[in-house]
Amino acid sequence: MRGLLDPILVLYVLLASLLISPVVECLGRSKALPSLPRALSLASPLTTLLMASYCLLMPYLSGQALGWPIVIAFGPLGLSTTFLVDRASLLLAVVALLVASAASLYALSQPYEPGFSTAFLGLCLGMVGVLFSGDLLVLYVFWEVMCLSAYALVALGGDRKAALEAAWKYFIMGSSGALVMLFGASLLYGMAGTLNLLQLAERLSGASGPWLQIALLIFVAGAGVEAALVPLHTWLPDAYSEAPTPVSATLAGITTEIGFFWLLKALLTIFHQSASGWHVLLALVGVANMFLGNFCALVQSDVKRFLAYSSLAVIGYMAAALAVGTAGSISALIFLIISHAFSKSLAFLGAGSLASVARSRLFSHLSRSRALRKAATTFLTLALTCRAGLPGTSGFVEKILLFSAFFSSAWWWLALAFLVNVVVAAAVYFRAVKELLRQEAEGQPARRGRTPLPELASFFTLSSFIIALGIWPWLALDLASLGAQDLLSLGHQEG
Repeated sequence: MRGLLDPILVLYVLLASLLISPVVECLGRSKALPSLPRALSLASPLTTLLMASYCLLMPYLSGQALGWPIVIAFGPLGLSTTFLVDRASLLLAVVALLVASAASLYALSQPYEPGFSTAFLGLCLGMVGVLFSGDLLVLYVFWEVMCLSAYALVALGGDRKAALEAAWKYFIMGSSGALVMLFGASLLYGMAGTLNLLQLAERLSGASGPWLQIALLIFVAGAGVEAALVPLHTWLPDAYSEAPTPVSATLAGITTEIGFFWLLKALLTIFHQSASGWHVLLALVGVANMFLGNFCALVQSDVKRFLAYSSLAVIGYMAAALAVGTAGSISALIFLIISHAFSKSLAFLGAGSLASVARSRLFSHLSRSRALRKAATTFLTLALTCRAGLPGTSGFVEKILLFSAFFSSAWWWLALAFLVNVVVAAAVYFRAVKELLRQEAEGQPARRGRTPLPELASFFTLSSFIIALGIWPWLALDLASLGAQDLLSLGHQEG
């Protein structure tokens, strides 16, 4: 018994919602129940958000010792599927469901696309399933659920031809990455005779040889597609920019980061003691992500492509923090994922609101919709300044944590690369703010209007966490530290 709520119930509720969603979609086509699919796509992530928050916070606040990580196995011995719930995974599940709830709330103000509810619930189920996966078979199943749902959601973009092209590109690269990961899993099974993460760590402890190094490279390459590691990132700008706004916010805010988090989990568990060289590899890839993301963002005139490329730089910060591999750097990485999830999701939602009124994603045209969407302009500015590292926001705290982790390690050149990119990123984001707030042309009539209530609610939800984490980050820092301890202990657990 794990308290009053078992974390696995979160998956059960999401699965049940996904299974009934086709029926709900059919009922929603009638004139009597047109809003039913929208209600389901909001109620399911919101309900599971409350459940996951209870599972995470009640043991923490009460001081109850649950023996983290929690291992949950189903099926007969030898054929069982395993879920591995540590505090980092549960914390990120809470963040993912919060971002999904905010995106679904925003979607209430948008025209409904048939199939959105089913695909969105599939994305939520896949994300939480990937976070809770305890063996490579379970991982592959939920990875495919997450990715296939993401492909379908990208294809629902407003410019249908461009959206289909972006979804097809995402599908080709994402499916190739998943197949590469499956091949890596087969290699590990051949070497260890199991797909269970903890058993793999135990049986491969101290092992060496070319096949293990090949399996390591395969895993980094396979997961690196969804995690958008350079040079496997080319699907990202098109997918983020052409997807519907709620989908862009979810993908950029948390889905890509979940792909990276599972790579982190695999490296710290399976390859922690058995394979070498991945620290340097990730550090180099991370630096490449930083520079490419920031300098490509610098020349973008399309607001959604600007936000997409800037996300590449954040993935670089995450890769560099994982390369350092200390408790402080992993804790900073987890906090970075949380901060980026809220700020980048808010940025995409705010940009989408402005672009829908301006009928353009160009910075030079967004000022036309400022009067009609003053709230969206304000919250987008907050999100951009947070990503720039403005004091009083979560972006400032994340950068202090990362620089401290890099500087206190032997990776001095990573600290230098990070510092240079923080300065460049600040210039990039403040340039975007300047473009956003520039004066309208003289003589142009200013239109007036109000931001729809669902959009306002989603903006307030995400912005409150950005400010709260900037002013009072201690709870999140403590949970991130506990999550880092769990992750670093996985490689030493007995299977």
